[in-house]
Amino acid sequence: QLFNALSDDMRNVQRPFCLIDGYSIQQTGATTWQEIAFMLSTGNEYLVKLIEKGFTIDEAAACIHFSTGIGSTYFYEIAKIRALRKAWSLIIKNYNPIHACSYNCAITAIIGFMNKSLKDPHTNLLRQTTEAMSAIAAGIETIVVLPYDAESINGTSILAERMALNISLILKEE
Repeated sequence: QLFNALSDDMRNVQRPFCLIDGYSIQQTGATTWQEIAFMLSTGNEYLVKLIEKGFTIDEAAACIHFSTGIGSTYFYEIAKIRALRKAWSLIIKNYNPIHACSYNCAITAIIGFMNKSLKDPHTNLLRQTTEAMSAIAAGIETIVVLPYDAESINGTSILAERMALNISLILKEE
């Protein structure tokens, strides 16, 4: 019911409203392949539901946005994003879209917490930077670098906030 109401309301809004949250899957310990499988199956299910609601494949594809977690395995993370893009374009191809832009998928990468330490901010700086670099190398449009202690019961420190902000700024300039 909620999906039907939302898709009716968002029909004329030209931006994604179906978020596929691979980040949460990755943060609970899923492998890169499990995360891809979840995102692709969920994305295809959204396509089917949107087409059943009367959307064209081009409109339906434009409604979908992926978020993915980026972990510490540099080359696996690059491969994950590239594999997701390739597999998504193959799924879209089966629906015979009119516009070439429908083959693209919008992805936001989020740097996770699984391998961060509250006691070693300098190691976290290296880890977060490397993870952000793997997302950039994979061609991600949007990267979210959260403070490494954002999930801490003590709250976020000023150092962690500055590091998260500066990682993005430094990599943007590079």
